[in-house]
Parts: sequence; structure tokens; C-alpha cells
Amino acid sequence: MDIQFPPFLQKGDKVVIVSPSSKIDQQFLKGAKKRMESWGLKVAIGKHAGSSSGRYAGTIKQRLKDLQDAMDDPKVKAILCSRGGYGAVHLIDKIDFTDFFEHPKWLLCFSDITALHNLFQKNGYASLHSLMARHLTVEPEDDLCANYLKDILLGNIPSYMCEKHKLNKQGTAQGVLHGGNMAVAYGLRGTPY
Repeated sequence: MDIQFPPFLQKGDKVVIVSPSSKIDQQFLKGAKKRMESWGLKVAIGKHAGSSSGRYAGTIKQRLKDLQDAMDDPKVKAILCSRGGYGAVHLIDKIDFTDFFEHPKWLLCFSDITALHNLFQKNGYASLHSLMARHLTVEPEDDLCANYLKDILLGNIPSYMCEKHKLNKQGTAQGVLHGGNMAVAYGLRGTPY
């Protein structure tokens, strides 16, 4: 399957923070917003991102609404999931990609958001297994992972070099990299996702 890359962001582009899984403290939503705004991006927080329903960031309906609204909005260029935990799996069979296909965007996060990453890949789009809102709040300004996320979103793709070793074979490779939380991926076996 060919994987499409959503367009890279430019300063002034819109990012929405949503919470499709476990609940999160408001301070981390605000901190991530502030960090990403320092990158020159416009950041909105989903209406229900700070909600709580048991261990989740709102009901399934609330979490789905925020995610679907972000996916449908043609002005949104990236969706940052506030955190993982558990709950994204409740949404994967309910998400409509119709508007997304017209205006694709990056999905950002890790942990149980792997379920959504798998869904994006199934629909032919790349996503980034990346930092969450909490990390963007508590990590220092010079944090390597945060800076890689910023660089990649803005189209500055890092390159990697491996040190020489007698067992290394010189050459090039190409393919689709599937990653994520292996416990979540294992739990999805036997499903379309």
C-alpha cells in the first residue's frame, strides 16, 4: 500500500489538541498549547479535551466529536492527542475519513493512540508516533524529542547515520515503517485495524 504524507506545516498553521483516550490535567493542555505556539503555530484545544468520565477524557461521544471535528476542519493541519492511556480503541470503527481525504493532517501521539495510527495507515496516511501534551509541557525547551517533532512537522526531516561496524552491510533500504505500542497492536490482531 502506498502511504501518503499529509502536507508539512508552516508557521501560522492550525493544530488542535484532543483527548481520545484517558483524561488529562488542564495544565498539560495549556502547556502543550504554549509550547506549540512558540513554534509559530496556532493551537486550539478541543471542547472536551479536559473532560472526565471515569478514567476517560469524556464519554465516547465527546471524545469522538472532538477528534472528528478536528479531522473534518480544513484549516487544521495536525492533531495532537493529549495523552494515551486507554480509550482510543473505542473510536476506531466510528471515525469518518471523508473530509480528511480532502484535507489530510498529521496525527501526533503514542501509547494507545497506536490504534488511531493503525487506522490512519489503513486509510493510506502516515502519522507520527510522537510526544504528547504532558511531555511538551514538562520537557525543557532544548528537549531533543520536542525539537525533532517541531522539525518534522515543519518539513525539516532529520537524517540518521549509523556508526561503522564490521557487521553492518552498506546499502539502502526502503519500506513502510509500522510502529507503535506493541501491546495495543497485539490487541488489534484479528481486527481490520
